[in-house]
Amino acid sequence: MARIESKLAALGLVLPAPMQVPSGVVLPFAMVRIVGKRALVSGHGPLAADGSLAQPLGKVGSDLTVEQGHAAAKLTGLAILASLKRALGVLDRITAWTRVFGMGYPSKRRMFASRRFLSGSARLIRSRRM
Repeated sequence: MARIESKLAALGLVLPAPMQVPSGVVLPFAMVRIVGKRALVSGHGPLAADGSLAQPLGKVGSDLTVEQGHAAAKLTGLAILASLKRALGVLDRITAWTRVFGMGYPSKRRMFASRRFLSGSARLIRSRRM
């Protein structure tokens, strides 16, 4: 097993299956696009291990707690890593992250603790380095 996958397993983290897209739905973009030596990633959300959308869904501050938003961001990070593994073969090919841009986590009030819950993905990415 590759180094990063071993670390994820040691942390008890599982990469989810590919996203289950409803029948008849075609995504107008690739989840990962390789351009030269870069992998461009887009269109991810929190996935359960089977590739279904992770529950609960909703707005942070009205439907979800900050902690639930943080957990959703972490699941989104795992979904991104799973897509990268499928595109690259092994995650050890990733040498750096140039940008992590989070959006799509609506909250009751604009910018309601957004750093606190979006950091779930960033912390996951940082935890893979040792």
